[in-house]
Amino acid sequence: MRTLLLVTTLLLAATLCACGDDASDSGNNGVANNGNNGVNNGNNGANNGNNGVNNGVNNGNNGANNGNNGVNNGVNNGNNGANNGANNGDNNGGDPLVECQAVCDRVAMCEELIEACGEETAAALQGACRDTACTDDETRDQILAVGGLPCSVIVPQAIEAFGVQDQCEEVEGPEAVAITVTSDYVTSEIWAVGGETADDHTMLASGSGDMSVSKLNAGSVAVVDRMAATVAVWTLADGGLAQGWTADAGEGSNPHAVAPAREGAWYITRYGSASLLVVDADGEEVGTIDLSNRFDDGIPEMDAIFVTGARAYVVLQNLENFAPAGNSLLAVVDTTNDTVVDYVDLGCQNAFASTLWMGNIYVACTGAFGTLDGEVVAFNPLDDSVTPGVLTEEEVDGDFLAIARGANGWFVASSNEDFSNNLTHVGDDATTVLIEGGMVGGLARSAALESVLVCDGAAPGLLLYDATLAELEPQGPIAIGTQPPRQVIVLE
Repeated sequence: MRTLLLVTTLLLAATLCACGDDASDSGNNGVANNGNNGVNNGNNGANNGNNGVNNGVNNGNNGANNGNNGVNNGVNNGNNGANNGANNGDNNGGDPLVECQAVCDRVAMCEELIEACGEETAAALQGACRDTACTDDETRDQILAVGGLPCSVIVPQAIEAFGVQDQCEEVEGPEAVAITVTSDYVTSEIWAVGGETADDHTMLASGSGDMSVSKLNAGSVAVVDRMAATVAVWTLADGGLAQGWTADAGEGSNPHAVAPAREGAWYITRYGSASLLVVDADGEEVGTIDLSNRFDDGIPEMDAIFVTGARAYVVLQNLENFAPAGNSLLAVVDTTNDTVVDYVDLGCQNAFASTLWMGNIYVACTGAFGTLDGEVVAFNPLDDSVTPGVLTEEEVDGDFLAIARGANGWFVASSNEDFSNNLTHVGDDATTVLIEGGMVGGLARSAALESVLVCDGAAPGLLLYDATLAELEPQGPIAIGTQPPRQVIVLE
């Protein structure tokens, strides 16, 4: 893991090792959510809604998942991280050799590799990867561990790992900027964490006690004020962030997440509305998409949104009076014409947190709060299949709040009966409680920092855990403003 001096700047050109990490940023993780999620009045105990937790909630789909997708058009509140090229491995119990070779094929198609090394070298690297590296158990595991990374991260690693530096132009790694929501549940602030010193943070916005952020692509973020029903987009520019379009989501609509639909069009999920909002590149409304016809009360509680290819997948919690009214669903929207083409039953209730990893959408359902009946399920957009039981609440002994994929397991924030929170790593061979009885909120994976960022309301500040969990002690806390951090995403 990088030194504390480096991680406290959080804005750097990364030089990565050949066996680096994924960039799974838990999409919908870690924001105070005023709907299903019970906004908690700063004491981590008051439960206003469905949940009873002060940290976990949900920024829609956002949490940004950098490179965790494999079929991405650069989209999605942080859920997408930019993995261009269809991902052929579903990371759910398939043939490891086939999955490894699928990663090799995807990397060989990366524009960054072809531009830096040429088609001939890219083809040679692909062959060596498929025929040699994937047939060795150790190197195959390393390749699978980085399979969800975006091209901008994985290409420098591949060039170094296969020793073709002399045949390629130098490829710089990505920069990383942490966008963090801090809140006392009365007011909130949005901070860009990065600069020359640990104190060089920039406050982008402030507003109500219920705000969240959605990662749109590697260089853009949407700032959502749920109570004010406004959205503002910020874009990395000249080493800083510049504000772009703004939108009014409609009074009382409770916007949650934002994602690009197609060139010049954007989707905004609205938790308190029956319809998905469509806006143009100026933030002006150009249409709505009705998602209400499967729900008795007409409100689907739309939350996270993921866009892969020409399909948008909207997480619908399906609640009545803040309690599950049935299974949560995914609404499948054709982004070319803004029509609903399908609904997918997730087979679990109260979809509370979500992220993309290796092309799959992972959804953490909490079920009924206070009862260990929740599970994480995986939806594969390639065949519309749902795999249950990826994780269970019994494994972490608490209600799911946020999830992020590490290099060799899952980081999970969960709520206890006394409304305190735990941070647990669920690996292939062992489950490790990293924080017990704390105030853990949002989680985000950063490939550039080789870390999982954790919002710690008790510190308060950001903690950085080695994504491989080779070290159990985190770096930090990195203090941000005067309020506890609730959600974090990473632009990289």
